[in-house]
Amino acid sequence: MSSRFKGKVVLVTGAGRGIGFEVAKLFASNGAVVVVNDVPQTIPPNSNSQIPGGNAILAAEKINSAGGNARAIECDVSDFEETKQMVERIIDELGGVHVLINNAGFLTMGLPWEITEKQWDEGINVCLKGTWNCTRHVLEPMKDNGWGCIVNCSSISALGTAEAPVYGAAKAGIVGLTNCIAIDMREYNVTCNAIFPQAHQTIAEREAEDQELFYSRLKKGQISQHDYDHVRKRPHPKAVAPFICYLATDKGHNINGGLFFVRGGKIASYPKPNPNRQMLKMENPDDGVWTLDELIKRGHELQ
Repeated sequence: MSSRFKGKVVLVTGAGRGIGFEVAKLFASNGAVVVVNDVPQTIPPNSNSQIPGGNAILAAEKINSAGGNARAIECDVSDFEETKQMVERIIDELGGVHVLINNAGFLTMGLPWEITEKQWDEGINVCLKGTWNCTRHVLEPMKDNGWGCIVNCSSISALGTAEAPVYGAAKAGIVGLTNCIAIDMREYNVTCNAIFPQAHQTIAEREAEDQELFYSRLKKGQISQHDYDHVRKRPHPKAVAPFICYLATDKGHNINGGLFFVRGGKIASYPKPNPNRQMLKMENPDDGVWTLDELIKRGHELQ
């Protein structure tokens, strides 16, 4: 056991399994007090939620049995008040939240014209609103403390992928949210970064469903053989955890507003969006206006 994160309280959402569990486990093995969050295993009678999740209580027990210090709090992060109460409880019992890992989310698949309003709302509420809810409630305590680290799990789907309009939209929103939080909180020594993690499912049945899905995409010509092979060989979630933890170290705390692709031994930073191709009608662009006819002739230059 290391004491690298001694004195730090880390909240990891969606930590009942997969990437979230591996991140929580690694933080705990390095001396942090870890709060393992996931959705309640017993859905309240008045809830219509069918959101899948891991078991936070069992995950915390596994971490503790390995010598770590973990607490389990079951909470639906899509619920603003529930999330507020969770953060208040952590502060009351543990003294603060120093690191927040927004990992909770789930994948809704379907063609855009097949997605129902309920599917849209649930996907956006968990992936995007859930990230906002947790972030919103830790910002003032981190600001008052003069230190904080937030890591948001986005997805390569934010750049566009077949049959995932809800997930892609939510994960793209997380990138925008990350950039805004990074700007607003930098003067308070609070960092906010996002990652595109790639790892296979730790539940065999769901990994099999993933493989079937991507094989179907291959047959439809939606992805290449290279992309399909790339998906099939995704590393274990524990390969993603070290970089997430690194962002909470003294060295990693120098990074703010970053977006990173993390897949096993490959870590790549994504540059901030810049104009790739542009057309200037006059030396001062503000003085010129393109006509429709001009754009029909030259618009291909932007492709």
